[in-house]
Amino acid sequence: MSASHTLAAAIAGLGLTKVAVALHTADPGESGDMATNEVAYAGYERAIVAVPVGARIDFPRGTGGDGKATHYSVDAVGGQGNILSGPLLVPIPIGAGLTPYLWTER
Repeated sequence: MSASHTLAAAIAGLGLTKVAVALHTADPGESGDMATNEVAYAGYERAIVAVPVGARIDFPRGTGGDGKATHYSVDAVGGQGNILSGPLLVPIPIGAGLTPYLWTER
């Protein structure tokens, strides 16, 4: 994403005050929702963030499991849709002892 079109700008454009952000092991697809291909390491839960979001979105530290997150999705808190999603520029390692995060301004 260029500096003029960052994840933070895209989230701000949704017109919501809080959003849920999820990580995925594969593309959730246009017909999928936040649960489609969602990561499942021990300790994981979706990040709930206020809009505008900060430069970094942190997820809980893993207590078990392993793998890589390759995609993200965003929806209204409590929603089960997938109103914004896309691939990560670099896969994020997930699992025991790791604290995954997304940069929103890069």
